[in-house]
Amino acid sequence: MTSASREPLDLAAAATARHPALELLLVFGSRARGDARGTSDWDFGYLSRPSLDVEQLLADLVTATRSDQVDLVDLDRAGGQLRMRAAQDGLVVFEGHPGAFAAFAFDAASFWCDAEAVLRRAYEQLLEEAAR
Repeated sequence: MTSASREPLDLAAAATARHPALELLLVFGSRARGDARGTSDWDFGYLSRPSLDVEQLLADLVTATRSDQVDLVDLDRAGGQLRMRAAQDGLVVFEGHPGAFAAFAFDAASFWCDAEAVLRRAYEQLLEEAAR
């Protein structure tokens, strides 16, 4: 990631000071992998205590990235595949305590290891039924 592409993340990290309920903020997807285009959106995921003002966090991320193409996902409520992708290519923007990302990544990987085969089979069955 170049310093120019890192600037929005630095601004986002600075904005987290206004969100004491925030426990973890990640950027993931093409921006984290480094294969984003100029028109790519920003994918952020967060973990927080219930008192987080999600709308204000989203507004702060829109300001930091200078883009209205910002997706913000509550990682506690996200599906297993999205959590796993965020854990795999996510970059930490803010970590409320040391090890917050490691704990999230471990939980995401543990769930995915247990559930992947079951989810894939259920998906295949749905496709088979839809083809009938």
